[in-house]
Amino acid sequence: MSTRPTIAGDIVLIPISEGFRPAKVLYVSQRYKDTILLGLYASSVTTRQLPDALADTFALRLYTSKAPVHKQRWHWVGHETLRESQTGLDLRIVAGELWQGDQHLGMASPEQRKHLPEMLVMGAALVEKKAASIR
Repeated sequence: MSTRPTIAGDIVLIPISEGFRPAKVLYVSQRYKDTILLGLYASSVTTRQLPDALADTFALRLYTSKAPVHKQRWHWVGHETLRESQTGLDLRIVAGELWQGDQHLGMASPEQRKHLPEMLVMGAALVEKKAASIR
């Protein structure tokens, strides 16, 4: 088991049939136990090492647990500080309320509810299925 804490900017590899889907930790909650926001890249790699070049953008963003990283089901391969374009991506709806990181911003407006993601925390198997479906 990994004893290294998971922090924003960590790069992990999620196993898929073609190899691995790189993902970047965009947010680690202090409020919601073990919850992280991952940005999954469109590219895949075949070796268990930090990819040479990572894009600014993500094919998919989703909330999950950091447990698969700690249990080494997903492989930590390095760290890259969040780029400016990768900050603030944790603005979301939780039970009808607006949150940015661990900060409660009040009730979400109907417009915000239409356009912002709901924080749904997915298990490792579902994350892996979604990672495999990125084309």
